[in-house]
Amino acid sequence: MSLLPYWLPTTFPHVLVVAVPLLLILLLVGDLAAKAVVSRVLEPRRDLERRVAELEAQLDERSDE
Repeated sequence: MSLLPYWLPTTFPHVLVVAVPLLLILLLVGDLAAKAVVSRVLEPRRDLERRVAELEAQLDERSDE
């Protein structure tokens, strides 16, 4: 006797055994790709902010003199 409802085909559990791990792998790969894109986009901005802070510090030092 099957534990599945009568309207599900008998291949359904086998599909889940394959589909669920594939979906998890795709989510993991997608997450890693998204993090790589975000870091590639945000890193130049951080460099720019760091450079602006350095220039502001230099400007403050010159204005103090």
